[in-house]
Amino acid sequence: MYRTAIWRSEEQSANDDAWMSGYEDADSVAAWAIPGIRAAVTDGWLKGRTATTLVPKANITRGEAAVILYRFLDGAGLIEDQN
Repeated sequence: MYRTAIWRSEEQSANDDAWMSGYEDADSVAAWAIPGIRAAVTDGWLKGRTATTLVPKANITRGEAAVILYRFLDGAGLIEDQN
């Protein structure tokens, strides 16, 4: 998942910070994490703790990790619709 995020981030412009505009605390994301966070937000895997905050310094819960993993797998077409 990390390598995919980095690969996707490298495809995007290094100066494309439009993803940050929706989050009040985006400036507190560590510099080393920006490429991965950019890809995760842009691809829809990560939507933030609230609509306007990422809370990058907080610990992630199991539920949040499960949702991110689900979105990643679903986006990759690896989850079939059960209906």
